[in-house]
This record gives sequence, C-alpha cells and structure tokens, in this order.
Amino acid sequence: MAILLLMPMQQDRWLEPLTGAHARAQARMWCTSSRLSGKDTQGVRQRVDAVWPRLLTVIWRTAFFYFVLLFGIRVSGKREVGKLSPMDLVVAIMIAEGSTMTIANLSIPIWDGLALIVVLIGLEILLSWASIKSTKLRTWIAGNPSIVVRNGEIIQDELRKLNYNVHDLMAQLRQKGYANLGDVEFAILETTGDLSVIPTSQKRPLQPADVGVATQYEGVPLPLIVDGQILYEPLERAGLDVGWLKSALAAQGVASVQDVFFASLDTQGRLIVQKKMPRPRPLWSLLLKKSGPKPPGEQRED
Repeated sequence: MAILLLMPMQQDRWLEPLTGAHARAQARMWCTSSRLSGKDTQGVRQRVDAVWPRLLTVIWRTAFFYFVLLFGIRVSGKREVGKLSPMDLVVAIMIAEGSTMTIANLSIPIWDGLALIVVLIGLEILLSWASIKSTKLRTWIAGNPSIVVRNGEIIQDELRKLNYNVHDLMAQLRQKGYANLGDVEFAILETTGDLSVIPTSQKRPLQPADVGVATQYEGVPLPLIVDGQILYEPLERAGLDVGWLKSALAAQGVASVQDVFFASLDTQGRLIVQKKMPRPRPLWSLLLKKSGPKPPGEQRED
C-alpha cells in the first residue's frame, strides 16, 4: 500500500482496480504536497514495476521446490514422515534451510538449491542402506533403544545418560495408559524418542488365548468402491469381476455404483456397502420454491 501511495496523479486508471477512489485521493494529495520531480516519479514507477517479476520468481521457485521436496521424501522412504531419527532430523533441517534461502534470495541460482537437496537425499539413502548392512554404523547413527524402567523401578543412570527427566517419563507413561509404575514391567525409550511400554502379566489385556477360546482368521477387508469409483486392483486380487460387484450391489438395493460412497469385502466374503448421503438442495432453490407461484392444481380456491 505504501508503494501505491507514491504513484503520480496520472496513474489513476492503474490505481483504480487495486486501491479504489479513497487510495487515489490519498495518492493525489501526497503527490501534490510532496511535489515529486519527474525523475523521482520515474524511479518510483520503476521500483513498482520491478516488484512483480520478483514476486513471480518467488512463486515459481516455491512451487518448484515443493514438488522437488515431495518427490525427495517419497524416494527417501516413509521413514521421513514418521518419527525422525537424528540422521533424518539433520537432513530435514538442512533441506528446509537450503530451500528457504534459495527461494527468498534470488541471487542464488536455483540449481544450487537443487544440488543441495539431491546431495542430502542421496546421503540419506546411502546411509540408510549402509546402516542395514552394518550394525555398528546403525548404532553410531541412530543409537540403541534404552531401558528406562525395569520391573517397576526407574533406572536413574540411564535417565542421566539420556538427559531424560522423570516428569517426561511419567507423562509418556500416562499417555500409554499406565499411571502406576508398579504396572510396568519394562519401558523402553526407542531411538525415535517414542516410549514402548510392556505391562506386567496381571495388567495386560485379556486375550482369547488366555481363556482357551479359538478364533477365526480375520484378515484385512479389501476396499472395492470409494466415492463411486471402482478399485479394480483389489477386485482382481479377490478373484472377482465387475459383474459380480454389480450383482452384489443390486442384491442390497443399490442400482448404480455412483450411489456408493464406500464398499469393502471382508474375509468372510460379505460385501459391506455404505451409500452416499443425499446432497442438500441449494438455498436459492428453496427460496425460489417458496416464492414462486404454485401449480394450478395446488392453488387454493377462496
């Protein structure tokens, strides 16, 4: 807005779509009182004209690095979007810092930022592969899980070594559903910072095997329809075809696949169908219906 107020009186048409009559009047008053010379006015106009190319450059650089980073995260593995190890955290910080500098500082060539991202992701993949092959390297990079509670007792030396205080430990135990240390047989602080809790045998949830009850295999249901679209890969994996799917829908009173919001097939061969909810009518159509004339047959005779 400050730049727009510096524009001369002759630029009224340019100011109109952006600032309106009020801003034009302010610009006219400012220019009259300041008595800008021709050179000053030309310099202001040049600075304003230089804003748009720079802004467009920042926009396309931002979009470019967004897709580059998205592709890089997909290549480096799903580990990046979950809990971060020390190596993952370092890479994430460096990539974010390098991308921000390249986007904001237009004097830095875009290929410099791209090279930084490629090198960091390459190192990430290389070290991840090497840590799989070498246990020592994996220990040096990510560390080892640490037992912080054993048989209901906190291991104080381990807490000091990890710079991990009792309050954080108790908070994580409560988040896991264990407020009493006596209910915890082992608590292990993983390399990602997550706390794994193994309760005592008396505090574990009752399982069917504990009472000798036999259970059937459940498996994972296969989604077949999502928002009116047939998922052909799960359908082929189940050994079925579109004809069977339409027949099963017709048996449940569904005329079209487009009417199904979600449908899945469980391991027992049952098709579970959820229909789409009817869309609410637009407000303007309701208003027209109320205000419009009634059909002749519905008009009441006085």
